[in-house]
This record gives sequence, C-alpha cells and structure tokens, in this order.
Amino acid sequence: MNSFGESVARYARECELTGSMIQRASAIAGFLEEIMKENPDPRFRKIESALVDALERENDTGFLTDFSNQLLNWDLETIDNAQKILTIYFHLLNQAELSEISAINRS
Repeated sequence: MNSFGESVARYARECELTGSMIQRASAIAGFLEEIMKENPDPRFRKIESALVDALERENDTGFLTDFSNQLLNWDLETIDNAQKILTIYFHLLNQAELSEISAINRS
C-alpha cells in the first residue's frame, strides 16, 4: 500500500496539476502523514489507510459501499480525528492553491 503522501502525489499527477502544485499537495500530505505516524493511537493508522484507499480506489464503483461500511465501525473519536485531518489538509491545500494562483498572475 502506498503512503498518503505518495497517493496524493499520484492523484495530483493524474489530475495534471502543475509541478509546483503537485509538490505542494504532496508536502502537505507528507506533513499530515508524519503527524499521524507519530501519534501512538492506532486510530490514526485506520484514518491514513482509509484516505489512501479513497485515493487509490477513486474509480472503483464498490468503494463507496466499502467505505460506508468501514465508517459504520468507527467510533466518534476516530471520525472526529479524521474530520480534523481532512479539514487541516484542505485548508492548507487551499492556501497552496492561492499561492499558486498569485505566482501565476505575477508571471
């Protein structure tokens, strides 16, 4: 299984993002991946695995069913932690996109 950072980089390349945006998205994912790995709580491994699975199986029609069934077995703290991780990721990604747009406009 790929890491979260590797999966984000692959997905970003498939979406044909600019090289700098691929690097930014991968760096953000790598940063969050390190935080999840450093936390001794096994719930973070579960969250990372689900995020990687989501990126790797994006075109798999059975993914949503599998993912929904998986979430039904998560406790509220795991769901809360996953929500926080995704909120941080997308906030930082949004900031990276704004920076990318500014750099393009300055060119």
